[in-house]
Amino acid sequence: IVIGINDYEISPLKYCVNDANEISEILIEKCKYKEENVFKIISETGSSEKDITGRYLEILRKIGNRFKSNEDSI
Repeated sequence: IVIGINDYEISPLKYCVNDANEISEILIEKCKYKEENVFKIISETGSSEKDITGRYLEILRKIGNRFKSNEDSI
């Protein structure tokens, strides 16, 4: 899970989304991760904490659905 959040109410940041996008690309292109195994959460203008938390929980559910007990570990 790669997370990049720029849009903070107090002291917004500028480059976290760019960094998250670059890291995702590097994992896929250079480190040979399968694209379906790289999960990215980035903020967009107007994203609320609830939106981002919802995306995070959705990704955890997706990962959990793929998890094979007695075969996988986290």
